[in-house]
Amino acid sequence: MAFYNPNGFVPAFKQAKSFAGKDGHVATLPDIVEARLVTTPGEAPWENYFTTMSAEYVGLSRAGNPIAIVAHGIGPMATLDGVLAVYSHEFNDKGRNHRGGHIPQEVFLKLESGHFGEVSVVDLVATWNRRPYQFSNHAITRKEISEEPLWQARLGAKWLEYCRRHESIADAWYEERGEKTLFLPCIIAMDDASNCSYSTRQMFDHWMGATPGTAIAHLLSIGHLAHAVHEYYESDYGKREQRYSLACDVSCHEWWNGVRLLGIKYGAAIRVHPGLPDYVELVKTQLEKLWRMNPKGARETTCGFWHLVKIGTQFFTDYPKQGERMDNYEPEFLVTKIQRVGEPRQFRTTIGGYHGFFKYGTDEVQHITPAEANAYTVGDVKIECKGGNPTHHVADVTFYGVEVDTTRRLIRMGDIYHDFDLMMSLVS
Repeated sequence: MAFYNPNGFVPAFKQAKSFAGKDGHVATLPDIVEARLVTTPGEAPWENYFTTMSAEYVGLSRAGNPIAIVAHGIGPMATLDGVLAVYSHEFNDKGRNHRGGHIPQEVFLKLESGHFGEVSVVDLVATWNRRPYQFSNHAITRKEISEEPLWQARLGAKWLEYCRRHESIADAWYEERGEKTLFLPCIIAMDDASNCSYSTRQMFDHWMGATPGTAIAHLLSIGHLAHAVHEYYESDYGKREQRYSLACDVSCHEWWNGVRLLGIKYGAAIRVHPGLPDYVELVKTQLEKLWRMNPKGARETTCGFWHLVKIGTQFFTDYPKQGERMDNYEPEFLVTKIQRVGEPRQFRTTIGGYHGFFKYGTDEVQHITPAEANAYTVGDVKIECKGGNPTHHVADVTFYGVEVDTTRRLIRMGDIYHDFDLMMSLVS
């Protein structure tokens, strides 16, 4: 089961591990590859990105040569405490000048020697020499992956089987679009850590020099299927043209990145549950499980002024905001009666900050509210400019007279992520 958590790695890991149980584990990158081999696009393994318990370590070998070490589910980052120890180099730095995860050089040498178990050790100098810009966000082909041991090590033992499977999916995608298939479609973009790059010898030397006596360390992540542009395609007529591919990326997980982990029960068949759906879907399908008693309210009321949120056919009041901010669009109380009041009125407010964010104060709307209305919705927002510069947001506001049940309120999505038992009941 997939476990996303907006609060970062720690709660996501704990929940994935709780689901997996004592004898289960949190997925490595080869586990995701395995899951994709037996599923199809549209299913969870292909449609989600995953952070994994595979790790890539980069530093100087015992002989003093630049190497990369890939370890799947073993080594210093195989546990939660180990992951936190590695990334603490980054998140403990209040100035945010430290980049990437780090391990001591002596631990790196233990990895190289096989102390933690079987790992893949790759000569980085050979990697740099094989192809300029080896690490990039441009998708590459099976042929290029077959020539690079580091990419094979990342994907695991079934890298070739995965590449052929991905190619067949890309071929079907081209056919559905009515486009000519490619002999070797671009399928995977391989990258390093953007905030701590080792894509060239110069960058490697920079980071090694910045933190002597240590090696760089990151978990590996794999992206979902997406439309990717690769620069040129040699057609039958020798013409160079831009083409789209159906690709994903494999890269290093930085501490500030989003987190989705996959918990795997011991002995489980490979069938991946996508995990918790989005909040709108939960409200539509499992509303009764989301209510909590409101200690401050015990009646239906018309006293208040609310921004409304419509989910499906049902209206709710929005959780209130403070000051001139964007609306939350998080439902709080149930609207039990609703009546539209008059025609929409134009609302105009000055732009404060970035023009792409529609920020306003609720009290601003109250100035144009009919006396018999106590709620409103906002239509499409337009931007007014003066001299080419955005100055105002303008929108039509529709007003309503509503009655609201304040005896209970909906639990917020962020609070659901803190409640493992509730999460399990919502996905069961």
